[in-house]
Amino acid sequence: MITPKFFATILNTGEIVYKNLKGYRIWISGFSGKEVEVTIKEKGTIRSLKQNAYLWGVAYKMICEETDEPKEKIHALLSSMFLKEDYWFKEERNEVIRSTTDLTTKEFMVYIDRIQLWAAEFLNLDIPSPNEVDYDDIIIEK
Repeated sequence: MITPKFFATILNTGEIVYKNLKGYRIWISGFSGKEVEVTIKEKGTIRSLKQNAYLWGVAYKMICEETDEPKEKIHALLSSMFLKEDYWFKEERNEVIRSTTDLTTKEFMVYIDRIQLWAAEFLNLDIPSPNEVDYDDIIIEK
């Protein structure tokens, strides 16, 4: 089961202040009376502008040139393939497609890896890795 992430700040007193307290309370109400596992970790850094430039100016651009599809369609397709999270809440299945703007730098690199593998397998397209790109040459067309 995929579970949602709830972000919070831990005060010096040990108190936890949730960013979305209402959503958190709704989610945990489904576990009333049950033993649960709680994990706390430091929040990762959100993807960088350089990563976003690579995604739109290199990866998506190459796929668009190969498929003759617009970037928005490619973005929607790949997001639905690789950023979809399913979870169950009170016997109901929910789907959430995460936004690339919410990904951490590490999660974003996993997304890029998946796109590169997919493009190689289904389009026979070799998308260079971010460290192989000259960022001065990236032009993002609207």
